Amino acid sequence: MKIYANGTVGEAWQYTGDPESMPSWVKSSQRHHIEVGKNGAVHYWRGNYSVIVDKGDWFVLSYEGTVLLYSDEVFKSNFTFFDPARRETEVVASEKYSSKPKTVHAWQYTGELHFSEIPGWVINLIVHHKLGYHSACNPVTNADTELFELYYEDVWVPIIKSDWLIRYSEDSFGIVSDDDFKEYFEQIK
Repeated sequence: MKIYANGTVGEAWQYTGDPESMPSWVKSSQRHHIEVGKNGAVHYWRGNYSVIVDKGDWFVLSYEGTVLLYSDEVFKSNFTFFDPARRETEVVASEKYSSKPKTVHAWQYTGELHFSEIPGWVINLIVHHKLGYHSACNPVTNADTELFELYYEDVWVPIIKSDWLIRYSEDSFGIVSDDDFKEYFEQIK
């Protein structure tokens, strides 16, 4: 199914390498928090999973309070500054943004895999071992559990039932909750 992003407006902040300079909305929300390790590595935690934050990565705050992390390349290919005067100038620390109207591909994980109903680009991810089931230790029960995950930017990212897998370009993917998907995307008729 082909869809495109709506032109919603929110805030964006680029990580400079200094965790102390983070705005409060970057440090924590109801769905995430930031943790600085003893070695200085900054981790973005969402649920029981974390991703290392690199200098130049972008934190995006939507108007309803969801904070997501994007690499610089993915951010620049999917967002533009809301103020037209800022679009061609240098990046500022925190600025309003809007998503670029862009056609993407999307597939919703229903908790079951029926290969006759899966788009070819998703099957390619499975065949090339970038999408599939993996065992992980559940921190609550301390038992092994099977997770459906996407391998992206050297990290296995879990996909929860009803999440949407988004293909922004040939090598750029993302996972969006069903609520966020309904808010930010609409089907092309």
